[in-house]
Amino acid sequence: CDQIRPQALYGATKVWGEALGRHFSDEYGMSVICVRIGSVRKENRPMRVRENAIYLGHRDISQMLHRCIDADAAIDYEVVFAVSDNKWNYRDISRSKEILGYIPEDSADTKLCELP
Repeated sequence: CDQIRPQALYGATKVWGEALGRHFSDEYGMSVICVRIGSVRKENRPMRVRENAIYLGHRDISQMLHRCIDADAAIDYEVVFAVSDNKWNYRDISRSKEILGYIPEDSADTKLCELP
C-alpha cells in the first residue's frame, strides 16, 4: 500500500476528497472519477517554468470533464490525471486515455514559459 503523506493542508484536503469519493462509491454504488488537474491558467499558457510539465490547456480540461460526465456508469471509482501533451510531463495519463478516451490536443511545448 502506498503511504499517503500530504505536505500541506491543501494536499490533505485533496486526499480527503478522493477518500470521500471512494466512500460514496463503495457505500452507495456511485460512479466516481477523481481528476488530478494540472495547471490551468486564464492566459491558456504556462506562467512559470515548472508549469511547462503540468500545463493543461483550455481545450483539454474541457474535453476531460466532458469525458468524465459521459463516462461509462460501470466505472466504480477511478483517480486519473489531466495534463496536456507536454514534452516534460511526469504525470501518467495512460489510465485517462484507457478508460475515458482522453486525447490531449494542447501542448505547453508551443507556449513555453522561459527563464527570465
